[in-house]
Amino acid sequence: VAAIAVCFAIAPAESANLRAVPSLGFEERWDSNVFNTSGDEKGDFVFRVSPRLTLSIDAFNTTFSLGGGFDAERYSDHSELDRDSAAKDFILTTTQPVRITPEFSIRPSARLLETQDALRRNALTQTPVPVGPVSESLVTARTEVRETSGSLQMTYLLTPNVDLGIGGGVFKREFIEKPAGLIDSRATTLNASVLYRIDPRRLAGVYIDTVYNSYDGRPNSRIYTGGLLVTYNMTDRLTIDARAGASLDRESTGLGDEKNEVWSPTGRLSISYALRDFRAMLLGSHELSGAGSLGVTTKRSSILFTVADRFAPKWTWDLTGTWQINRSTDVALVEDFATAEGIAGIGYEAAEWAKFRLSGNMFRQWSHSSTTDDLKRNSVILGLTLSNTYPIF
Repeated sequence: VAAIAVCFAIAPAESANLRAVPSLGFEERWDSNVFNTSGDEKGDFVFRVSPRLTLSIDAFNTTFSLGGGFDAERYSDHSELDRDSAAKDFILTTTQPVRITPEFSIRPSARLLETQDALRRNALTQTPVPVGPVSESLVTARTEVRETSGSLQMTYLLTPNVDLGIGGGVFKREFIEKPAGLIDSRATTLNASVLYRIDPRRLAGVYIDTVYNSYDGRPNSRIYTGGLLVTYNMTDRLTIDARAGASLDRESTGLGDEKNEVWSPTGRLSISYALRDFRAMLLGSHELSGAGSLGVTTKRSSILFTVADRFAPKWTWDLTGTWQINRSTDVALVEDFATAEGIAGIGYEAAEWAKFRLSGNMFRQWSHSSTTDDLKRNSVILGLTLSNTYPIF
């Protein structure tokens, strides 16, 4: 580890059009339930190494980032869980929309993720401030799953105060080992919006979305959503985003063209606050959601909060909490569950290229499903990340 640390410290970061950002993470954690079981829980110490490489390039008034990495894990008592690639993750993102012309911009994204641990999947995919629907938080027994997703959002400036947005995306989840009760699924989304800038602080508009969900061996469904949205920058520090509307779920019964229809209100409210290094966000949402692991469309309600701050030049702390309830829309097929998770951490920047982090995690799941069970899992993690930026040209 010392030799690797010296390599990261050799070259200071410099501005460049194309940059390579290699990183190497080391984690030692104690985990109370390494098999994700509801009974006879097995705890263990786990050592994880996570090499990663990200290439970044500045173009079109944004930064493109293409990154990839994997986790290698070793268990102290349960060597049958040892993996050289316990998780693989590849992602393409941009920091801002790609401005093709002064009026037209696009924002692409793509991701491929493979893992055997649903809690690790949640940690890699759930962002502090979700820009789209809140992702599923269900934790199942250990099984290998592959998730592939991609999206493209386009924005056209109709007038100086009016934006037209059109976009779409695809998401596919595959359970490699085909465990009983877990269903492969696919979702194709299309969306459109018209936004009007009332003044520099206020924005309002309308939106429509449609999602086609298909499940292996289960009836397919299509969700239609429409409503109003508002963004209000109350001050330079405080921002409120809200949307409210209604959703219609049309699900095939498997009997010819017969379909079941379910209406549901939908809404989302987020409040964000920023002051120097302090960040806080509270989000609540309710929506119809498909492409879940259990092969059903659900009414998903979520609450998420996150707080982070730098309390000294080299020290940071953060706190995150989530609560989610999923209830199936089909009363004859009960696949309901609720989850709660809390994460607290403290970080120390030993050098520009070396950061330590100590964190604790508590996860709980309550299930009324034929497939999943109640589950609890706690962990304590000590990690070291070595990273530096190297200009290529």
